[in-house]
Amino acid sequence: MTGDLITVGTVAAAVASALVAGVMFAFSTSVMPALGRRPAPEGTAAMQAMNSAILNPAFGLAFGRAALLCAVLSVTAPFTVDESHALLRGLGAALYVVGTFGVTMAINVPMNVQLDAANAGSAENVAVSSLVCRGCVTATGLPLPDILAQSDEAAARQHLPRLGKSG
Repeated sequence: MTGDLITVGTVAAAVASALVAGVMFAFSTSVMPALGRRPAPEGTAAMQAMNSAILNPAFGLAFGRAALLCAVLSVTAPFTVDESHALLRGLGAALYVVGTFGVTMAINVPMNVQLDAANAGSAENVAVSSLVCRGCVTATGLPLPDILAQSDEAAARQHLPRLGKSG
């Protein structure tokens, strides 16, 4: 009975985690670079719209369910060492809880709140957009120098401060 629950929980957590990973991958590899190529007011307005749109039942269910299932799997793994792959299951689940849910709640959500409060057409918007761009890139693990170089090229076209270099 316990083995069946662990199997079902592991499969459900893996599917939900894969859905969330797909959203994050698509966002990191297409949306963020595209936003970096737009003028700051346009990028901010688009990001504000995305922040609002992502708050929907489908994403909430996948993101929240994966976090809950992974939390349960990581806590119960030490008590199921007799089951196959308990260590891997526990580590993988803990990595999702800390690396995806934790980073999102501790870093990305506060940056998005700050971005949502910014006026898309204001001067403060450039600084807030830079902060959000850097934070999302760092949190998603994309190569920071490559992304910053792209951001520098976009900044030069728009006569904005450069992100990658301090000069």
